[in-house]
Amino acid sequence: MNRVNRSRSHRPKARSGIIVLCLLVCLSVVISLLMTSVQAALRSRMEVRNQLRLVQASLLCDAGLQRAMSKLKKDTDYRGETWSPSIEDASFTKTDVTIRVSEKEFERTIDVVVQLKGSDAASDLIQRSKSLRFSTSQKAKDGNKDE
Repeated sequence: MNRVNRSRSHRPKARSGIIVLCLLVCLSVVISLLMTSVQAALRSRMEVRNQLRLVQASLLCDAGLQRAMSKLKKDTDYRGETWSPSIEDASFTKTDVTIRVSEKEFERTIDVVVQLKGSDAASDLIQRSKSLRFSTSQKAKDGNKDE
């Protein structure tokens, strides 16, 4: 009978070792899945932030073109400016909009360049530019000079 008791008492210890091993394997699989999920979420968040910056830069380009057109209506000698709009988003440290107006023979060009720099060291400079070219008539220019 002692033999039977010894072999029975030995079996539960072997089973508990296998159970612990299975639990460790399952735990490591769950942790690796969680880590992959967290990495994907962080990557997605960074992509969304970059898309937001691109949209903001594009909208600022449009605003710069509208500003230049408005200034040109008031003053035909307007040549451009650089302005730094304040964006309430704390992720930007520097935002510059540069407007340049150039003129060649019967054509005027408005160039707008927007630069967004993020506050974190890892973020890159985002730069967008838009141009608007339109013709001007010599008659209108001569009329302005006479006044």
